[in-house]
Amino acid sequence: MSDQTQNLDSLRDEITNLKEYKERLRLFEETTFEAITVYDENLRCVDTNGMTTTLFRYSREEVLGMSGLDFFDPDYRETARDSVRRKNREPYEARMRRKDGTTFLAIIQGTSISVNGRNLRVSTCRDITELNEVREEARQKADEFQTIFETSPVGIFLTNESRVIIKANLAAARIFGYGEPGDLVGQDIRIIHLSDESYVKFGEFYRGALINREPLKFDYRFRKRDGEPVWVNVSGAVVDHSDPPDLRKGVIWCCDDISARKAAEEELIRLSRTDPLTGVLNRGYFIELGEWELKSLHRHERSLSLLMLDIDNFKQINDTYGHAVGDEALRFFATHCLANIRDTDLLGRLGGEEFAILLLECEIDTAYRTAETIRTRLKELSAAKEGIPTMTVSIGLVKAGKETLEAALGRADELLYRAKNLGKDRTCY
Repeated sequence: MSDQTQNLDSLRDEITNLKEYKERLRLFEETTFEAITVYDENLRCVDTNGMTTTLFRYSREEVLGMSGLDFFDPDYRETARDSVRRKNREPYEARMRRKDGTTFLAIIQGTSISVNGRNLRVSTCRDITELNEVREEARQKADEFQTIFETSPVGIFLTNESRVIIKANLAAARIFGYGEPGDLVGQDIRIIHLSDESYVKFGEFYRGALINREPLKFDYRFRKRDGEPVWVNVSGAVVDHSDPPDLRKGVIWCCDDISARKAAEEELIRLSRTDPLTGVLNRGYFIELGEWELKSLHRHERSLSLLMLDIDNFKQINDTYGHAVGDEALRFFATHCLANIRDTDLLGRLGGEEFAILLLECEIDTAYRTAETIRTRLKELSAAKEGIPTMTVSIGLVKAGKETLEAALGRADELLYRAKNLGKDRTCY
């Protein structure tokens, strides 16, 4: 191949490369979202792309030869001069001015280069009006959330996947007995659990529920800084909205101190289950618990003994000494019975001066000794008690079998009245 042919081929390749480069440059100018301008040493525009004319609303002919400072709002021109003077390559925000006088916020970034001995400045400009609006809206939402977070009467805290508290508000700190939110931040959530067992079980439960996006709202008993228990209504939700959620992005917990409500509920339950005068079980709850114990007896062949007790001549006490003394006598009798049975046994007031005791895991001979202790010591202790008369009691005792509690009570009641008919102050079984 001749040298002339080689030169022609090389020239064709160079022309092809130049065409491809020019085409890539044209595509870049048409598709870029930034206005690109090239300035000479005097900051006069010597070249630009189509986005510049679109963004600033000048024609290409008007842009060429313009001072680059004319694109800036007057308040930002000195900032632009300083950036060029320092040959700054870092982006900065500036307010720009269009041909019609309207302005917009933009990100400016430039670089100084040397081409064929000429010092040029290439600058890019991107309108960030929408970005700034989104950013401002996000900032406003963040401020709103922070205000709600800090002033909410409900305790709020954020935990990471390791169950460490990374953010807490003042209400949360106060619920758990801490002075400031910072006292909770960085702490393992274990510190608000009553025990390690509670901590583990709680974690196992809520982790599965959160991953499955099950609703989490329940009452739970935690502990305060001083160790005192506190009832809290808890709700939790993962921060991440993907499916399944990524717990590494955190879990938001809301908690409300419901100790007062729980105390009121427990008091209502207690009142519904106990006799208001003596504090022992009322008839309804005694029968409910007794029936449950009898069913357990049937399943496990346990021994249960039942006592029916009736204070002798109680009407005479009321008529002679008045109802106030009668009430005090009933309270004394209930306390006396409790002192002579185990914590696991059941004592109930069935009505008036009639009481019943269910002795659990107790054979009839042991039950008889308990009944006799109650009976014989009642006379002695009541005689020594100031403010009440000497009292005696009649008792009917049965061993409960495979029957209802009402049936067992009926049998014990028959024995009670046998004791009454035999002269009172005795136990019949």
